[in-house]
Amino acid sequence: MKATLFYEANCTLGESPMWHKERSSIWWVDIEAGNFFECNIETKKVSNWNLPQRVSLLVQSAKDADTLLLAVADGLLQFNINKNAFERKLFFKETLTTNRTNDGGCDASGRLWLGTMDSNCAAGAGKLYCIENDLTIKEKIAPTTISNGLCWSFNEDIFYYIDSSTYKVDAYFFNTETANIIFEKTVIKIPEHLGMPDGMAIDKEGMLWIASWGGFAVNRWNPATGELLEVIELPVPNVTCCAFGGQQMNQLFITTAKSGLSEAELTKYPLSGSVFVAGTAVAGIEKNKCGL
Repeated sequence: MKATLFYEANCTLGESPMWHKERSSIWWVDIEAGNFFECNIETKKVSNWNLPQRVSLLVQSAKDADTLLLAVADGLLQFNINKNAFERKLFFKETLTTNRTNDGGCDASGRLWLGTMDSNCAAGAGKLYCIENDLTIKEKIAPTTISNGLCWSFNEDIFYYIDSSTYKVDAYFFNTETANIIFEKTVIKIPEHLGMPDGMAIDKEGMLWIASWGGFAVNRWNPATGELLEVIELPVPNVTCCAFGGQQMNQLFITTAKSGLSEAELTKYPLSGSVFVAGTAVAGIEKNKCGL
């Protein structure tokens, strides 16, 4: 299967695609440029905003459909779309160093799970945190290097997590009441020739869709067997993240990056940094909203 171009975004480091059902739109960020975007999938109208620092993650608020939470380099901002207004929610002391926030997501209780990493990918410099709805911050996994894709099984009893530098997906037993995690096992080991695992989504059959940095693809994996089931090919090497969207949740939106490519490679792969889309036979699970 091959993905098709959705929007030629020209992002340096496109990331964090997010489906907004109420607005029939897909959102994403360009981390390095501090930009985030909305594109209505019916009209293809694009809006964009800019922040004076990196922005790595977008999640929708559970309290208001038109409010988003943004992970920025030094913490969290709340953004009201209709008012075009930002409000500081949380400051990360850790990011006073060379660290910044990276990928994340919400569990069914609305807690925000958010990873940090060194801006130059220094080994072991990052951590994975859980931010409770009262803004209490709890460290969950440390040390990490490139904290990336995470998601939960359909019944939320398993938490899947990627530290890209390890080329694997780990599974943890997850307690929905306490948010405690206990390592169970490594469920997927990714051969390096397929590229480095990055962002991740899960479908209704419990299969994991993993973006492949340097691999020209999003790959569908079975976490029960570790088997590669399906490949969505892209015309660009650095594939960063994916998210299900569309009214039937059977469209996979895929972000990509120009970062890390030489001038010759950018000439060869001119659509790098664009957003792509692919139809899937199996629908995805809608992402949880944020209770902060």
